[in-house]
Amino acid sequence: MTRWLLLALGCVSGGVAAAWLLFSAPPATLNQPVAGVATQPASATPAKPELAKPASDAFSVSPAPERPVEQEANEPTLSPAEAITLMQVMAEQGDPRSPALLKTTPRRLPTAEQLADGEQYSAYEQEQLNDLLRSYTGIVNDIPEIKERIDQAEQLGERTPDEISEARAAVGQLEAMQTRLQQENPALLPQ
Repeated sequence: MTRWLLLALGCVSGGVAAAWLLFSAPPATLNQPVAGVATQPASATPAKPELAKPASDAFSVSPAPERPVEQEANEPTLSPAEAITLMQVMAEQGDPRSPALLKTTPRRLPTAEQLADGEQYSAYEQEQLNDLLRSYTGIVNDIPEIKERIDQAEQLGERTPDEISEARAAVGQLEAMQTRLQQENPALLPQ
């Protein structure tokens, strides 16, 4: 039962996290210059029209345009040396467009008594598992905010109807998980 709950929580949390990422940040531009990296002037290379490539993954920030996209005159073009420098800067300092990582608390290690006694160690393991499950179920506190972001994205036309329905389905699964946990094991829900 516990393994099934952990698997279900992981799947639902993944879907909700994907929906959260889709609706939480405005589209980022890929061509913003990074401090300390020189860019080649746009006049050095002629602008060639490129066909827009369709979005290949479900996590793309905005849908790809269906018409040919022309390179803008002010868009920076990097030489191979500048691209290598940019990759080195990104490797050292990280991508400024990436979301901030959550701060985690260090795991509490078992005491010598818990390690010596099988029953105490089993209780310790169960508490560790419950803490892990509570970390996944903590997203239920954000359901109203997620629904609000979905409604806002729908009103503003920021997402396709398929993306909106997928996000609503993920929130529906999250609510079903919350209801089931309230009935079966309310201790796993966040306080």
